[in-house]
Amino acid sequence: MNITKASVCKAVQRLNQQGLVRYESHRISLTQAGKEVAEEVI
Repeated sequence: MNITKASVCKAVQRLNQQGLVRYESHRISLTQAGKEVAEEVI
């Protein structure tokens, strides 16, 4: 995959602002809302 660190950072920031992920000290986890969205997509 040809994805830059900056692109990943912006995407994670957007997901965090939407309440779908939690970003803590180099660790990213889904919130309950993020899990629900992920299950709908699958």
